Amino acid sequence: GDEFAMLMVECDYFDAQAMLLRVQETLAGYDVGASIGMAMRKPGIDLEEALAIADAEMYRAKRSRKVLN
Repeated sequence: GDEFAMLMVECDYFDAQAMLLRVQETLAGYDVGASIGMAMRKPGIDLEEALAIADAEMYRAKRSRKVLN
């Protein structure tokens, strides 16, 4: 499947969650299923690590969707 990433600057956890929900709702409105992972870059977590965390979260979400279907 296709994957893409969004990098949001000066965004806290709540803003990121709101964006995640907006993306999910928009895709669902077009009948597009998607598994989404999110990670926050924090002190001690560089961009590469944050991307790896988000990727792992995306695969966790994908596995959860398969169990529900």
